[in-house]
Amino acid sequence: MVLKTNIENTLKGFETRIKELEQSNEELRSQYKYLEEKVREREVEANAKQETINFFEEKIKKREVETNAKQETIDNLKEKVREETKAKQEIINNYDENTSRKNISSNSLDFYTLSCENLFSTAGNTITEN
Repeated sequence: MVLKTNIENTLKGFETRIKELEQSNEELRSQYKYLEEKVREREVEANAKQETINFFEEKIKKREVETNAKQETIDNLKEKVREETKAKQEIINNYDENTSRKNISSNSLDFYTLSCENLFSTAGNTITEN
């Protein structure tokens, strides 16, 4: 009888322990489900953040392309200005050179005219004196 009572007590102890383990198991399952839900929420947040990052990266790439195109336009305009400035300077230099030539020609002509006048007046004086 003692053996039977010991076995029954041991059996009741096992049943109690099984119930405790089942309850603990349920608590662990509940915690696991809670943590799974948190992981899903974080994944959704991470995906949303990644989409935002991708959006801004794409926007940055577009702006870089626009900036490069604008810089190319600026560089082209600067080159045109340099070429036009150079061409204008050449025109000015040619004009100055032509003006100098005309002045030299004019001065030479004036000198020639004066020389001729002096020559003729000297020759005229010589002729009249004789």
